[in-house]
Amino acid sequence: MKKLLFFFLSLSTVNFAFDDLSLKLPEEKMITPKNGYFYLSGGFAGVLPKASLGYRYQEKKHGGDISQTLAYFPNVWSTGLQYNYLYFPKPNPNSQMYLGAGLGAHLFSDPFNGKIGGAFSYAFVTGYQFRPKNVTQFVELKLGMNSLLLPIPSLSYGVSF
Repeated sequence: MKKLLFFFLSLSTVNFAFDDLSLKLPEEKMITPKNGYFYLSGGFAGVLPKASLGYRYQEKKHGGDISQTLAYFPNVWSTGLQYNYLYFPKPNPNSQMYLGAGLGAHLFSDPFNGKIGGAFSYAFVTGYQFRPKNVTQFVELKLGMNSLLLPIPSLSYGVSF
């Protein structure tokens, strides 16, 4: 009986000793101390100059972007609310590429008859986000398609605040 008790105590001691040798892999680190930021961006939607105000967030490899955009050219304007899902293949707080897709709803003026129209849209997004001197910036290329089946390429540059 004593030998059996000694055997089980020895096994538990050996097991306890090996617990400290187990390998622990580091967890993925969060991208920035704050995972989201507001931003202003400007660029072109097709030939129309545009400005956007939005909020972007990121948690490891996944993120999102919601924005309100206004595009204007004499006799033509468009405004829309857009949400994009963003995927960051290699998260890095200082510089990273991303891909995404999104949905939106837009109002626009019709330059031919002056009436206001509406459309739903979807978009495919790719971009590069970088962070010099604690200000997050991005350059983005978006290809949108609205319910009128008009493809609209968009190029923009954004800065966090």
